[in-house]
Amino acid sequence: MTTIRCAECGQEHDLSGIEPTYWRPDAFLALSESERETRVEHTKDFCVIYSAERTGTPRCFVRGVLPVVIRGQSEDLGWGLWVEMHPPQFDRVWNLWDDPDQNREPPLACWIANQIKRYPDTLGLRSSLQLESPSIRPTIRLAPGIEHPFAREVANGVDLPRSLEWRAWHLH
Repeated sequence: MTTIRCAECGQEHDLSGIEPTYWRPDAFLALSESERETRVEHTKDFCVIYSAERTGTPRCFVRGVLPVVIRGQSEDLGWGLWVEMHPPQFDRVWNLWDDPDQNREPPLACWIANQIKRYPDTLGLRSSLQLESPSIRPTIRLAPGIEHPFAREVANGVDLPRSLEWRAWHLH
């Protein structure tokens, strides 16, 4: 059991198995309920947002996992994030989603579509999405050389206490 005293509420929480995860891309959450009903098509892994008139280029999002090494531990932590992609790349992911050989597809350009708590703006951080298999969410990798506090932590790995802080943020 891995517990930490929560900075949010002061209570002790068991953080075993908790991963920081975002339910939908921020662009979806910014819409009203009525806009979501008329302008959005979504599943647990895909989200497409159309203009109010359903003209022009839609915004396309895919859910993936950004792995982060926890130094001194045998398992990584996975951030459950959404990325935005250009429609042709999104269509490629959609078409390969159930293909057992999807991991042969080269990484596809994308950018982070969630504002991560307690960091400067993370929306739009350059990334890539690597398809893995029909039973595993795609892997997100931040582009190398990004000068951003979150990107530096991801690139360097974090210690166990930092990983527990990240997990605690997502309890509230």
